[in-house]
Order: sequence, then structure tokens, then C-alpha cells
Amino acid sequence: MLLLGSRRMLGASAVSTEESRRAAANVWLRRRNVEIEAATLFRGMARSMERFSWPSVLVDAAIKAAEDECVHAELCDSLVSILDPALVKSTIPEPRAIRFKTEIALLHTAVSVGCVTESMSCALLIRMKKSTTDSDCKRVVSAVLRDEVSHSRIGWESLRHCNNRMDVRWVQTRLSQMCQMATTSEIADLNQSHLDLSLYGILPKLEGARIVEDTINEVIVPGVATVIGEGTRHGLALGAG
Repeated sequence: MLLLGSRRMLGASAVSTEESRRAAANVWLRRRNVEIEAATLFRGMARSMERFSWPSVLVDAAIKAAEDECVHAELCDSLVSILDPALVKSTIPEPRAIRFKTEIALLHTAVSVGCVTESMSCALLIRMKKSTTDSDCKRVVSAVLRDEVSHSRIGWESLRHCNNRMDVRWVQTRLSQMCQMATTSEIADLNQSHLDLSLYGILPKLEGARIVEDTINEVIVPGVATVIGEGTRHGLALGAG
């Protein structure tokens, strides 16, 4: 009787594991698509940075970030195949070209992607790395985390660069909207199901939402204020009055 009960428990456990792996695969597939979009943005940023004569170090960093995001997409893709080989995936497309018409539009994207989204991603990935026990998932999470830190710096250095040349105080007025949009995107990649997917690098929605909120209040908002304040104190951010 105990043996029969054990077999039933093992069977239920196997079904639960398969269900969890399929659910995790679908989340990682969505993440793959997000990485592709990020590659597109960084590639467009690099071209526009060069056109507006931004420092070459920023141009090079954006080019490298686009390459990194393509690698991340491939890592996510391989993880999907491991977690759920039967899941049908579309071919990874080549990043499309994006052109920013003004430096304001370019800076808006640099801050939104670098200072906001990538900062949130770093905080979430740090927690994900701690909770992930699946070896394949931990490998991917670790690789992505290493690069996201550098990608975040692109936003902060872009803001610092522009703050030395023009009035960028408008960034603070739009920051709330940037954070709201990024939060919606980041939360979409968290666990929306009843299953525990933390071992596959997918945090519960409530935990992720708390981490994102803390990052906004403790990193993003004060960080932007500090950078803009540095220019203001030296009379560098008052050009438009």
C-alpha cells in the first residue's frame, strides 16, 4: 500500500515537473523576444549616437550591447529547447533598423532602456540567480546578468553626457511614465501561474513587483536626480531655462 502510494506521488510529481517546465519554457520564449527587441534598440542607438557625434565610448558600448542581446536571445532560445523540446518557436529575426531623429528622442530611449529597464533587470536577475537551482537556467541567468550591468551604464553615461551640454531636466518629468512602462514589461516576464517556477529563473509576480518598486525608489529616481543635479550645480543644465 505504501509502495502504491509512493508510485502515485512520483507520478503526480513527474506531471507537475513537466507542467512547470512547459510553463517556464513559454516565459523564456517571451524573454527571447524581449532580447531581440533590445538588440534592435541598442543598434539604433549606436547609429544615432555616432550621427550626433556622441563619445565613441558610448557608440562602442551600444554596439557591444546589441551584440550581447543577440547572444542572450540565442541563450534563451536554447533554454526553451531544453525545457520543452516540443514547443514551436519562430525563427529569430534580424534586428530591424531604428533611427532617432533628434538627440532628445535618443536620450529618452537611452534613459528608458539603460537607466530604467536595465536597472530593473539587474535587480531581478540578482534575485533570480539566487533562487535558480536548475543548472541550465542558472548558466543563462548568470550570463545575462554580467552583460546587463554594462548595458545599464550606457543609460547613465548618456544622461551624464547630455547633462553637460543641454537642459535635461525634462527627464525627471517623464521618468514616472518611463518607469511605469518598464514595470509593465518586466512584470510580464514574471510567474503569472500557480506553479513554483523559481528554480527555472522565474520569480513570483508579487516578489518581482516588490523588487522593481524598490529599484525605482532606491536606484532610478535618486540616480537620475543626482546626475541632473551635478550639472545644475555647475550651471550646465540651465540652457533652456
